[in-house]
Amino acid sequence: MLVTAGQDALFGLEDNSRVRVQVNVPQTYAAQTIPGVGVSINVPEATTPGAQSTVTRIAASVDAASRTMLAEIELENSAHRWQPGSYVQVTLTMPQDGTAWTIPTNTVSMRVEGPHVAVVNEQSQVELKRVRLGRDLGVRVVVLEGVAGDERLIVNPGDDLTSGIRVQISQPRQSPTEFAQEPGRPGADAGVN
Repeated sequence: MLVTAGQDALFGLEDNSRVRVQVNVPQTYAAQTIPGVGVSINVPEATTPGAQSTVTRIAASVDAASRTMLAEIELENSAHRWQPGSYVQVTLTMPQDGTAWTIPTNTVSMRVEGPHVAVVNEQSQVELKRVRLGRDLGVRVVVLEGVAGDERLIVNPGDDLTSGIRVQISQPRQSPTEFAQEPGRPGADAGVN
């Protein structure tokens, strides 16, 4: 066929020996996602085990519409294991810079100074502690600063509750809600290009 200027291409060529996985990293983890961060990549329908790799490139900015940052992972694909256009599950291995705890959301009191929790100390007195919150997980919330994990928290603290008030602790009618450590392995769905 005669090819002239301005005409559509007759055919396209693809080199599938290397593929790029593009993943939209939630804003919560964008600052921790840098080139070299470890990832695990799985195709949900596949019977073969997933691949281990590292983040190759990042966009270094968060998209204002989706509140995510684009990251790319390059994979060797000489065996044609990965098909372009397919969806994969990516698990990022985030470095832990400290321990984060989750607590029930009904223990957090929103005040003018910011979020607080009411703690009962060894003398059975209330102490209001300011906390810095992380992700909201529904019935639980991640606390980044302000608790050590061994405190006794007051459920549904009222606005009139102040530090120094003496309280009497009653035994719970059901199993107590305890602290839980926040896992450091966020996941996301991604596309292969």
